[in-house]
Amino acid sequence: MLAAEMLTFVDSTIESIQSKFDHLANVINRMEHYLPFVLTKSMANIPLIDRYYDELHELFTFNQHQCCRDTPDADETVLHIRGFEVEIPNIVNLFGFKDLNVHQITYELLGHLTEGEKVAVVSPWEEKVLANYTDALRNRGLHVRYVNGQTGPQGFCFLRSATKGLYGDYFSTYFRFAALFSDTAKNVTFFNNNQRSDLRSKVPTEIIISNRNFSRKKINFSFF
Repeated sequence: MLAAEMLTFVDSTIESIQSKFDHLANVINRMEHYLPFVLTKSMANIPLIDRYYDELHELFTFNQHQCCRDTPDADETVLHIRGFEVEIPNIVNLFGFKDLNVHQITYELLGHLTEGEKVAVVSPWEEKVLANYTDALRNRGLHVRYVNGQTGPQGFCFLRSATKGLYGDYFSTYFRFAALFSDTAKNVTFFNNNQRSDLRSKVPTEIIISNRNFSRKKINFSFF
């Protein structure tokens, strides 16, 4: 119990996490038959994930064969709509998780797409809940398909299998992990409304990513 308490991560600084892992190594050396659990209460920032990208990628090995039901076409742009406001309507006021509106997604985020291009929309919600988004994209002349009936792992697989372009909210950890650990997505765009909130920090407007690992991808940030 003492080991578990001391191995609870309360922040995501490199120094704090290193000290916890040093303690973990010491505990493991003194325990012959038991392996303690490491608990985390927050997600590490991107520079820290970048630093340990290879180790994390190996740790979170994904079973592509067992967990995939469908994958995007090679010429299909993949858009993930988290729908924070659908799940918890008052979350905007509490934490500042404000979804992009229809105009922002259709004419700004994906405004570079031309008539006839293909878009796959992935979301935990049924299409009828987000029909205003898909209708607007179709009215622009885009070929839009809504990825229905997927389990959580299947949707995760679909996202991480994108090849052309992958777009999703920075504050969706589900999307963020799928994008960062994808072996095929070379062009990833994190978008965020960046609404101020006393309970949530804004996404930094400049995030430094080293060339060690993320040079494998083109990471873009789109702020609204």
